[in-house]
Amino acid sequence: LRPRCFVYDFDTTEKQLGSRGAVARLEAVVDLLSAVATRHDELVLRVTSPGGSVSDFGLAASLVLRLRRTTGVGVTAAVDVVAASGGYMLAVCSDRVVAAPFAFVGSVGVITMIPNFHRVLDREKIDFLQFTAGRYKRTVTPVTEATDEAKAKLQSELEEIHGAFKDLVATNRADSDIEDVATGEAWIASLAPPGVVDDLMTSGELLREKMATQDVVLVKPARERPRSLLEALNAAVLGGLGLAAPASPHERVHAAAAP
Repeated sequence: LRPRCFVYDFDTTEKQLGSRGAVARLEAVVDLLSAVATRHDELVLRVTSPGGSVSDFGLAASLVLRLRRTTGVGVTAAVDVVAASGGYMLAVCSDRVVAAPFAFVGSVGVITMIPNFHRVLDREKIDFLQFTAGRYKRTVTPVTEATDEAKAKLQSELEEIHGAFKDLVATNRADSDIEDVATGEAWIASLAPPGVVDDLMTSGELLREKMATQDVVLVKPARERPRSLLEALNAAVLGGLGLAAPASPHERVHAAAAP
């Protein structure tokens, strides 16, 4: 038997999915491959993401590192459009990063934006009361005055997260100069600093290479069985009453039989 090349699309731009849903699906795929893949197999992870929550992408990065560590499966990240910020955080946790020449990569930085309406509330003589325990439970918020101490604390938190991001990139991209890479800039892959990507090619080119020596297997999440009209109406009626409807007749039988 030939070794297998599993292919999975991690795409946070997919409608109604977002980064959290994409990470949950990735976790299911990693669990699957941990059970069925061998050290002779490989995963091509096609990453399409401009980034998002640091906690979501930190989890995604940890999942890929776990797969490599526990199974010996080689992982190649392939970027056709964009893997920036959190998307790049995920990509660098692979053994190899390939990107189309005009794909956007990098953006190793951290950002937060908070509109502040404190002066508007003050002008309208509206008091906003906030109670906290813990000196830094809240720093900069949309409705309280942003003190110098609060702004300095928030900035220090961003710097700490950026430092952890830099450490992750430096550990997994040993050929890159982290100070050149971690400026927050994004580049098209063909103009990125050395070490940001390993090779310039599309995912299609990569997979054609793999087909010569490996069986290429596309991994996709299973589609949920569509509800019948009766099930949908039942869920709508019970949901409006604040009750939970079982998802299927089979589940209704077991729910009725439960003590």
